[in-house]
Amino acid sequence: MRLNQNEDAVVFLRQARDAYQAKDRLRSVAWIDRDLADALTRLDEDDEALRIYERAQALFDGLGEDSQVNYCRMQRAWLHDIYGRPEEAERLIRQVLATINANPELAAGDYGVWVTLRLAEVLIPTGRNEDALGLIDGLAAGESPREGYMLWMHVLRSRALFALGREDEALAEANLGLNMTTQELMNGDTGYLYEIRGRIEIERGIEAAERDLAHAIAIHLASGLHQRAAELAQHFMPNLTRKAEQTEHGQQAEQRLADGDSDH
Repeated sequence: MRLNQNEDAVVFLRQARDAYQAKDRLRSVAWIDRDLADALTRLDEDDEALRIYERAQALFDGLGEDSQVNYCRMQRAWLHDIYGRPEEAERLIRQVLATINANPELAAGDYGVWVTLRLAEVLIPTGRNEDALGLIDGLAAGESPREGYMLWMHVLRSRALFALGREDEALAEANLGLNMTTQELMNGDTGYLYEIRGRIEIERGIEAAERDLAHAIAIHLASGLHQRAAELAQHFMPNLTRKAEQTEHGQQAEQRLADGDSDH
C-alpha cells in the first residue's frame, strides 16, 4: 500500500472509529483500532501505533477474542524489539506462548513455530544464545515446519552458535541455510548467513569470503541495517586505505618529476 493510501486509510479509520464508538459497537471499534495501528506502523508512526495496539488488545480481551489479543501482543513485541526494548518484547511473546500452550487451537498451522522463532530472535542479541538454541532445538524435535521456517531456524541457529564461538557448527548451519535459499525465500535474514560464513572463512584465508561479506553488506543495507553494514564494510577499509595511499604517493612522485623537468 502506497504512502498516500495509508494516510487516507488513517483518516477514514479514525472517522469510522468515532462513529462506531458513538453506537457502542465495541467489536467494530476493536477491529478498527487494529487496522488503524497497522496503517500507522506502515507510516512509521510507531509510538501511536503501540498505544492503539494496546487499546485494541484490551478491547479484544474483553470480547474474548484470544487470537486477536495475541496478534496485538506480537505487533507490540515487534515494535518494542525494533526500538531496543527486548525485555518488553520477550514478555509479550511469552504471554502469547502461554496462551498457545493453554489452548492449542490458537497454534493453528505454523503459528506456534513462528511465535517461538520470534522469541529466539529476540533472545539472541541480548546474549541468551543457549536459551535461543533450546527453543529452536525443541521445534526441530517436532514435526518439520514448512521450508521458510526451516530456513529461519538455520539462520537463528547459525547466529546463536557463532555468538557462542562454535564456529564449525555455525558455518555448517549457514551453509545449510544458503543451500536452501531460493529467490522466493531470500530476505533480510539471508544477510546474516552470508555474514557469518564470510566472517568465519575470512579468518581461514578462504578467498571467496570477501564476496560473501559484500553480499551481506548489500542485503543488510537493503534491509535497513545500516550500522551492521557499516561495521562489515570496515573489513574493506584497510585495502581502500592502502590503495588511496598508493595513489597519493604516485601522484606526489609524478609531481616531483614534473617539477624536476620544469627546472631544466
